[in-house]
Amino acid sequence: MVKSERVKVAVLVTGETVIADVQEAVHRETGERQAWVFNFPYKVTYDEPKLDGTGIVLDPEVKVHYQPWCPLSADIQMAVNTSFVATILEPVPSLRDTYIENVRKMGGEVE
Repeated sequence: MVKSERVKVAVLVTGETVIADVQEAVHRETGERQAWVFNFPYKVTYDEPKLDGTGIVLDPEVKVHYQPWCPLSADIQMAVNTSFVATILEPVPSLRDTYIENVRKMGGEVE
């Protein structure tokens, strides 16, 4: 089950951007982080905003594209090595909302 408060944007060391319900897998005894767990991960790309000749953004709306992060796998939950993730960020509300819509379309439950 996807929890909306766990939906995050992960920037990977490869430069890819992934949105997912992100959880932390920790060692039972030490509490040390072992991996990040991505539930329903999608690769996110976007069109660059249009600029005028001086570098000012003409249209602040950005078109976002989603695709399965690992399209050759049927898995909806993937463990990711912690060293593969550069940073984890809060998504803007509209990105979170469209991600949740996509998860529901794929048959996922959202809380």
